[in-house]
Amino acid sequence: LFLCYNNPLGVELRSVLGKKENLTVSNFHGFCRDIAIYAGVEADNPEENAENLFENHESANHEKYDAIVIDEGQDFKDEWLVVLQMLLKDYDNGIYYIFYDDNQNVRHSSREFIRSLPYAKRRLSQNFRNTKHIFSVAEPFYMGNPVRPTGPLGVVVEFKEYPISVGPWVTANSVVRNLVDSEGIKVENIAVLVRSRSEIQAYLKSKTGGARLGGKGITSAAERLNNSIVLDSVSRYKGLESAAIVLICSEGMEKDAELLYTGMTRARTLLYIILPKGKKQFILKPQ
Repeated sequence: LFLCYNNPLGVELRSVLGKKENLTVSNFHGFCRDIAIYAGVEADNPEENAENLFENHESANHEKYDAIVIDEGQDFKDEWLVVLQMLLKDYDNGIYYIFYDDNQNVRHSSREFIRSLPYAKRRLSQNFRNTKHIFSVAEPFYMGNPVRPTGPLGVVVEFKEYPISVGPWVTANSVVRNLVDSEGIKVENIAVLVRSRSEIQAYLKSKTGGARLGGKGITSAAERLNNSIVLDSVSRYKGLESAAIVLICSEGMEKDAELLYTGMTRARTLLYIILPKGKKQFILKPQ
């Protein structure tokens, strides 16, 4: 059983791994829903399916697992991790791996279960995803053991400031248009990330917005359609990555270290940070 938290990441993992015998890949709530369906008691509320996972698993007489691997462990509630361990065929000696990053704990979930695990812990100390320039901008928002960037130097991160009275979307449209038309970046390699999905809804309903960004079609992280630019929240894009990230920092987001760190480190090669005028100093020199 291979689980993550985010649905978009679950979609990506299933696509990459494909269908394999004896392998179940899903996001957590999707897995809970599937088990509830097997048991014939699917609830409309995802949290109810999660709360009843063990009972539903037993009721469905579903086979237990030799190994459970969890990604995005920082987003899992302690009680979920306890129940998932109970789904192992061998509770005491079964394989149970949890990968997590406290710096991406944008949901501020508890981590007492992870800290209490009696198993060997392995610290991942190298950053393979980001260029050194991207890593250097994100590093001040990283609170943990030292991590060494191993990627190429790359290009300098670009900051684009906007007047609060105007908002970020005119600038975002300009940046995306430049990436595609002038820099030759494929639209599938661009993701525009914001603090919350409500900001996306406001954009879609605005005169500036609609179903396009920079003159190109847009899609959500879960769909990731060809010839479309991903427009989604930082939280829903966790675990994923793109060659180019346009990170829109709305007013006050400069104070959210986990969200900034997560958003910045989704970029492999190019990172554009769009933020209100006068806020750049809070990114370069966090308080």
